[in-house]
Amino acid sequence: MIARIRLQLSAFFFLLSLASFFAWGGDRLTAFFNALHPFPSLAPLARFDLPPTLLLTAAVLLLPLLVGRLYCSYVCPAGFLQDLAARLTGPWKIRPRAAAGSWSLRLFLLALAAGLLALRSPAFHYLDHFCNLGRAYSLLLVLLDYAPFGPAALLGLSFMAVLGAAPAFRPRWFCGTLCPTGTLYALLQKRSLWKVSVREDCDSCGACAAACPALCIDRGRIDPELCIQCLECTGACPRGAIGLRRSPGRRADAAGAPPAGGEGRKRLLRSALLWFTGSLWAGMFRTIGAQAAPPVLSTVVPPGGRSGSRFAERCVACQTCVSVCPTGVLVPCGLQRGSPGVAAVRLDFMKSYCSYECNACLAVCPSRAISYYPLEVKKTIKIGSSALDTKLCIPYADKKDCAACHEVCPTGAVEMVKRERIFAPELRKDYCIGCGSCQKACPTQPVKAIVVLPQEIHSFAFNPKQHGPGAARRRLRIAAAKKTEFPF
Repeated sequence: MIARIRLQLSAFFFLLSLASFFAWGGDRLTAFFNALHPFPSLAPLARFDLPPTLLLTAAVLLLPLLVGRLYCSYVCPAGFLQDLAARLTGPWKIRPRAAAGSWSLRLFLLALAAGLLALRSPAFHYLDHFCNLGRAYSLLLVLLDYAPFGPAALLGLSFMAVLGAAPAFRPRWFCGTLCPTGTLYALLQKRSLWKVSVREDCDSCGACAAACPALCIDRGRIDPELCIQCLECTGACPRGAIGLRRSPGRRADAAGAPPAGGEGRKRLLRSALLWFTGSLWAGMFRTIGAQAAPPVLSTVVPPGGRSGSRFAERCVACQTCVSVCPTGVLVPCGLQRGSPGVAAVRLDFMKSYCSYECNACLAVCPSRAISYYPLEVKKTIKIGSSALDTKLCIPYADKKDCAACHEVCPTGAVEMVKRERIFAPELRKDYCIGCGSCQKACPTQPVKAIVVLPQEIHSFAFNPKQHGPGAARRRLRIAAAKKTEFPF
């Protein structure tokens, strides 16, 4: 019964992760699910930026102190995928073993991720399961030709390979070996008020060991460092000798009890040394990154990013914004020179344009790399400026009519001015927000006559509804543009 309930709840949260990633359930659902994952949710806190869902994240962190790692066994989508892979490979007659991950390695990775988070470095996303899961989900976008295959997709593919292949031999291998969140919850579970424990009248029948998805029970003894508190063993025991109790039984594994004498001091010193080493590495990575000369920004970052450097510091490359972008203009950066960061995101105006009537990416970012603004404010955020090359522009170079950029500009930043017998475009940069509509619509190939240049620090453009000559005419054109499809 417990196994069935856990399977249903895990499947529910897995579907919830898909719904939040693709924003099928709205902004509030996405914000709720993002708050369940501690590392990206706590990233703004390191910059003294209190996220609105901080209380929910704090509750998720305090839960293991009461009932242990219920997050890992019931909520985590990565855990569900590992359990599913283990079930599917069960008929292959492979004899799996416990993950038996090195506790030293786990402490080191946790200290490294926590140190990077505390030092405001987004590099922790390479270790965090939530960010890697977002990259794995983005593979669906690659298959649908919605996003290019690059380093972010490669990382997602590698993560899915680990989740799919390792459980056949080592169930919950990622949780018990690499996952910093799993290690954090394992540490908190050691101080949990309620734990799974075994009574003295256990006859070691093996029913609990056979039901354990993490294979952390051996002859009636529980390995607390691998136990995910799934409670399936409690439902499988025919005598009720194993269950969730306030204090651990006498037959708890020796690994869960404090070592006596010098052995306890050695273990404490080793743990402290590993934690210090991981933190030192985090500081070293942060120092090297801070001392490196920042590249000249050559990519446009989303509205709400505020600046290229700020966005690079906060983006955790989870690809959530890419999945909700209705026009597909947001793509992973990859290794492009001048990008805000490896596996971060950028706006590709050769592929599409940033919709004037959309602020979806501003509402779903879990790390607040993209700050939220209401739609009316977002419409005035200046993320770049258009630049016109008259040597390539058709009216200037070929003396022929072309008003593609003028027709699609939502702010009236492109005005048509009569030159001899034709009309040619002229830019009014005070009104340009850098949405890329003009660049996408420009018919010149392979080089566009009008392109959007990034702006390192975002600002605000004049509101076309309130300023400048021809405001009434622009309002009519904007209203007409809302009712028609993009013409190019």
